[in-house]
Amino acid sequence: MKDNLFNPTTQQTIVERIQKLTPDHPRQWGKMTPSETLCHMADPFRDVLNLRQTKPAVWPIFRPLIRMMVLTENDWKPNTPTLPVYRQGEGGGGTPPTDFESDKAALIGFINQFCATAAYYQFGPHPGMGRLSREQNGFMMWKHTDHHLREFGL
Repeated sequence: MKDNLFNPTTQQTIVERIQKLTPDHPRQWGKMTPSETLCHMADPFRDVLNLRQTKPAVWPIFRPLIRMMVLTENDWKPNTPTLPVYRQGEGGGGTPPTDFESDKAALIGFINQFCATAAYYQFGPHPGMGRLSREQNGFMMWKHTDHHLREFGL
């Protein structure tokens, strides 16, 4: 897999990019504000760290296909649809923003907590892909965070 958030250099680079995000940062695609994006990036960490319980959003028979599409080494395309459980705004199940700096600190805290998990830690399931291996989780979290930071040119 291309990269992995469990790599300390990758973790540091992602955190540095997050720290550059500002409340009025211009986006290059998408609909979310920088504040909404911080919360959107944090929600999958909440899920796999078992801090937030979500119901399966995809039938088990479709999970291998979703994994194949999501866990690709190719960059995700701009405006790729997201599961309702992660959507921001009305009708979405995403965690709403509070204070920009607090939300940024929370995301960085979740990343640090995620990266500090023991090798035997049992991650919670992803609502669209089910249980992932440690390596798959590390790749998925890097890829998702990287995708949204690129959305803001970071």
